[in-house]
This record gives sequence, C-alpha cells and structure tokens, in this order.
Amino acid sequence: MQTTVPFDRIPGSKKLFLDYLSGAASEFYAHPFTNQESYASVQQKLSRRPFERERIVAALLRQNHQFGAAPKTIENINKLLDPTTTAVFTGQQVTIFGGPLYVFYKAALAVKLAESNCRRLLSPVVPIFWLAADDADFDEVAKVIVPGKDEKLLELVYQPKQHPDGQTMGSVRFDDTILVLLDQYEQALPDTEFRGELMAQLRECYQPGESIVTAFGKYLSYLFKDTGLILVDPSDDEFRRLALPVFQQELRLREEGARAIEKGGASLEARGYHQQVTKAGDYANLFFCDGKRTRIDFAADGFTVDGKYVDQSALEAKVAGTPSLFAPNVFLRPIVQSHIFPTLIYFAGPAEAAYFAQMRELFDLFDEAPPVIYPRFSATIIERNVVRIMEKYRLTFEDFVGDVGKQITEIMKRTYPADFDSMFADLRDNVRQRLGEIAQLLDPSDHGLVTNAARIAGRIDVEIKSLEEKAFQAHRKKNQTVRAQLERVAFHLHPARQLQERAFPINYYLAKYGPRIIGQLLSATDCNSGVHHLIYLDQNEGEVR
Repeated sequence: MQTTVPFDRIPGSKKLFLDYLSGAASEFYAHPFTNQESYASVQQKLSRRPFERERIVAALLRQNHQFGAAPKTIENINKLLDPTTTAVFTGQQVTIFGGPLYVFYKAALAVKLAESNCRRLLSPVVPIFWLAADDADFDEVAKVIVPGKDEKLLELVYQPKQHPDGQTMGSVRFDDTILVLLDQYEQALPDTEFRGELMAQLRECYQPGESIVTAFGKYLSYLFKDTGLILVDPSDDEFRRLALPVFQQELRLREEGARAIEKGGASLEARGYHQQVTKAGDYANLFFCDGKRTRIDFAADGFTVDGKYVDQSALEAKVAGTPSLFAPNVFLRPIVQSHIFPTLIYFAGPAEAAYFAQMRELFDLFDEAPPVIYPRFSATIIERNVVRIMEKYRLTFEDFVGDVGKQITEIMKRTYPADFDSMFADLRDNVRQRLGEIAQLLDPSDHGLVTNAARIAGRIDVEIKSLEEKAFQAHRKKNQTVRAQLERVAFHLHPARQLQERAFPINYYLAKYGPRIIGQLLSATDCNSGVHHLIYLDQNEGEVR
C-alpha cells in the first residue's frame, strides 16, 4: 500500500520548494537540511552566543502556566537554563478552534525533531511553537472551515460586535458572539459519542473575554499536553524587551535591510523562482502597534508613521522606551526569534521556506546565526471506507489530486462495454430477421396464425426496447453511484482541489475517533518530511495502519 508521495507529483508544488527539497536551491539557504553536519555546525555557533536564558525561562513559565501546561512542558522550559540546550521552532498564525490539520502536524514534528536531534547531538533540544500574535489579518483568522455533512467544505465565520480592524491578534478578545460560533461548529461536526467531550474542551478554551492568542495557546496545550511542547506568545512585554536590540538595529540599518531582501528576491527571479513577497524598499521591517498595526515608511532623515513624520532619533527613543509598541514583520520575525532563542531548526511549509530563501542575507546584517530550515511534515489521512473505494476501482492517491472527472470517465470505460447501444440494435435486427423467416413458412391463408405471429413479433420488439431502457437506467444509476463514490473520495483526499491538511481540522477526526487519535497521529508523524505521507486509519477504532 502506497505510504508516501513525492511533492513533484502533487499539482501546485512550486519549483523553489521542489529544488529546496532536492538541494538544487542550496545557495539560498545557509545549511542543507539533509546534511547531518548542518545541525552540529549550528549547535556549535549557538554555544558561543549569549542568551538571556533566565529571563526567557521566567517568561515562558508564566505564559505556559497560563496555557495550562503539563509537567513535561515545564521540565522542557527549565532545560533552557542549560547553556547547551537548543530549540526546534515552528509557528503559526493563531486560529479559532485549532485550525487545519497542518497546524497539528507542525507542532507534532517539532516534538519529533526535538527528540531525534537530542539523541543525535547528545544535548538537550526542546520543541517551541511560536504563536503569531502580531498578525493583523482578522478576516482570515475569523474563518473556520469544517467538512460538512453534504461532503462540501462549510465555512463558519466569527462575527464580533465590533470588527477589530488593523489590530494585532494579541490585542483581540472574544465577545459573547463566540458562543454562537461554538454552537454552529458543534452542529457541523460528526455527531458521535466523542463530540460532546471535544466541544466541552473547546468551550473551556474559547470563552467570551479570552484573547484569541491565549485561547489558541490553551487548546494547543491541551492537544499536546504530554509531549513537552513549549508555547511562546511573542507579543508579551518581556519578549518585546528581549527583541529591543533587533528593533534598534533595524532602524539604524534603514534601507539596507530592505535592500538585502530585494537583492534576495532578484536572485530568486534570476534563477527562475518566484518571490513569496515582493518587498518594496521604501519601508522598514518593523510595525508600530498602537491600537492598530501600522507600517513604518522611510523618509528623509527619519520615518513616516500613519502619515506623520518622525525623525530618526525620536523613533529610536520611542522604540527604546516602549518596545511593546513595535512588532517585526514576516522577514524580521525570524531574526527576532534567533536573537532571543538558541534556534537550532526552524521548519517551514512551502511559503515559509520561500521567505527564508529571500532573506538569507538579513541574518548576516544582524549578525545572527541562521537555523537549519527543515520542511514541515505533510500528510493526508485516509479512512478505511475511502480505501475500500480506491481499491475497488484500482485508484491511487495521485489519481485524486489530478483531474477527477477524467478518472470517472476512465472508470466508466472500464466498467461498461463501449458498444452497449449497438448490442441491442443487433438483437432487434436478429429477432426481426428470424421472425420474418418464420412468417415466410406460415400458410398465408391462415389469417389467425399470421396475425398472431405479427402480434408476437411486435410484443418481442417492445420487450427488447423495455429491456434496453431498463439496462440504460441501471447503467446511469451505476454511473451516478460510481461518480458519487469517487467524488466522496476526492473530497476526503483533495477537498476543493487542495491538500486535505489545508482544509480539514484535527477536530473532525477528534469528533469521529475520540482523543486517542492525537497519540496515533503523533506516532504517524515522520521526520522524513521531504515527501507527502499517507496515514491510513481503520474505520472502527481510528487505529493507524
């Protein structure tokens, strides 16, 4: 049974990502993730760098206690006091109700990579999940996708009484309309014995008055309670203070940082790759966050913030006095992360890997050690009822990420004779011919017999036409059944022409199979993440095969 699929066989895979996996784009990354020496090299560089470990640990303990962390997480946080401890990082825009499956896979791989590198490097390595609290795209965060009972993706939307336009997610709190969304979500999930327990947990995390970041942190902490996963909210005042040297350097560098990113983008395009972000050189990699997130543009001898001019020294003083009012953009965030934490590995999906390809020179500008960029785990869960249909028609996963309509047509050709109509036409002609031959042998003076023979011939023709119609209706019904079965499989494997992990939430499977599916998916998470994995579940128990 097929268990992995190369990414080059999955439609939509970008050339840069494929070449990153194969090593053909190695000049855009500081360390090849397939080379084991890369990890020891980064570890050695980090061992020579000072980190504010006591301050980091104090802030992480405070945050993770708030998230409801289990003892293993607290133990891992305290390991960061050891100067030899490094971290495996991943991160994600905060989500309502935990987000799609790939969010779960990110956290799961962080745990697995920390364990494997701890054994390989003979030193502590801890998994850390960066809660992207500085994101301001509320409309994206507010969407909740769940498979509907009609096998279509159902989009639910959190609609607060007041739209938090331009606010960072770290400053947004739920109002009581979250209760309406919870009710809608419950009705959309599979109605099983496990749904009530799942919804009780979601209601405990996502409450009116709770911040989006804290709610997401609490739910992730619940999902990974026994794994040692550490969560960090970078919008915390202490982490802003720890990031201050990076903020100050960004303002001093001015256009130099933007030009480094533009240079990286131009190099990518020269090699025939895409730029993930077309970075204009007229603004800083830093936001001002006072009620809403605002871009900081360059101006002569200073900057403009929300259309107002601020001279260089005044903005530098503002950053030094209130770093909590500033946040990094997508390019500066990895620099902040590597400045604060001993970051051994950051693993990323295709889009994030492209960001890092664009910003390699930025690490040199800030004199920070770039981590190993590792591909995130990618997978599709295949349930037993889906496997049965695939086996029945001898189809593979790859057949469903392509043109499903073409597959249906091909199966129709395999299932039914191409000359179906001509077979009935031949039958009618043969019967007419034989009956005509018999009629020639009858005594034409016996009018009753001749009339009876003609009547029988007509009745036989009617019966043949009736049989043909019934056969056609059965053909069409079977065609509709096959189409429905294949469309059902396509929906579960490649919903709305995207990978399952980007549409289906972990909660769909929690509702179907209960909490033990968490451990089973953790076990199925493989550090060989340079391919797409297929995870097979037994239908009754949710066991991974």
